[in-house]
Amino acid sequence: MKTATQLRELYSQGQRDFRHWGLEGANLRGMNLAGADLSWSALSGADLSTANLRGVILRGADLRRAHLAHADLAGADLICADLSGAVLSQADLDGADLAYANLEGARLDGVTLSESQLRGASAAWEATTGLPVTTVFSAGD
Repeated sequence: MKTATQLRELYSQGQRDFRHWGLEGANLRGMNLAGADLSWSALSGADLSTANLRGVILRGADLRRAHLAHADLAGADLICADLSGAVLSQADLDGADLAYANLEGARLDGVTLSESQLRGASAAWEATTGLPVTTVFSAGD
């Protein structure tokens, strides 16, 4: 398993390829990872709140129960990512591709989704009313 310190150091040296990294439960809060490739990485339970993840590639990543509140995920590739149980409150997902992503049980209150791709994404979360809402987004949503 890799560490947040290794990730920060390598990113600052210009490396952007972090595919298949294991960072379960890592504290990545507020980290700048814009443009990084974290495809198929294990980030379950990681704290990525307030992180700059603009344009990051998280295709197929395990983000179960990850904390992404207030994160900047604009333009991110989250195709087939598992975001079940993740906290995405107030996250910026403008222009993100969430095709076929698993959003079951994710907290999505206050997220921005302008120009986002949601085809095939599944979601179940607590609406502001406190009632469970289940949705499957189809092409064109």
